[in-house]
Amino acid sequence: MKIVLLLANCSHNVLYQMQETIINVLTELELEIKPVHLETLPYFNGRTSLEMDNILRDISESKGVIALCNIHLIGMHSAMQTFFDYLSVYPDAIVGKSLLTITYSDLWGEGEAAYQISRGWKFLGGSDIGTIAFNSHSGVEEEISVLEKQMFTSNNTDMAEACCIDAAFVRSCVPKPLKKKGRKKNCLYTLTHR
Repeated sequence: MKIVLLLANCSHNVLYQMQETIINVLTELELEIKPVHLETLPYFNGRTSLEMDNILRDISESKGVIALCNIHLIGMHSAMQTFFDYLSVYPDAIVGKSLLTITYSDLWGEGEAAYQISRGWKFLGGSDIGTIAFNSHSGVEEEISVLEKQMFTSNNTDMAEACCIDAAFVRSCVPKPLKKKGRKKNCLYTLTHR
């Protein structure tokens, strides 16, 4: 089974570590991972492109999609926006595909951008299974630990189920998540599940 990992501006060291964590977790669950660097998409001119054709072929062959995006200030990165612009000219390209959105910001707006990505995915016919939003104000080690725990926890088994993985098996392999809610000064993460 394949999962597509959409990457938008993930050259920052923390995002690279998150990418590696996602790949390691999925590999342990015996899933094939297809990383896609969205920066390779050409400027959107209202028409289809060969690069987007290849990305959508990978998505159509996958059981689900994970989007990892760097957020500079409130909005999604332009590479992710270009991806959504292209999706607008490919009708029914993502219908029924599950998306887990993970965002990271050095400043502010990671939660809003994650919501914007998941809302766009749902609008175009996909299925949103939740968001995980990180901010640089928490430590890198803590963020990576939270990401490992939250990838497939009992609170977020939809991705596992979308990937045809037994949820009970996943729960037995992953430690219980931290019990933090809301956005507070020392909050490590925000997890929402829709």
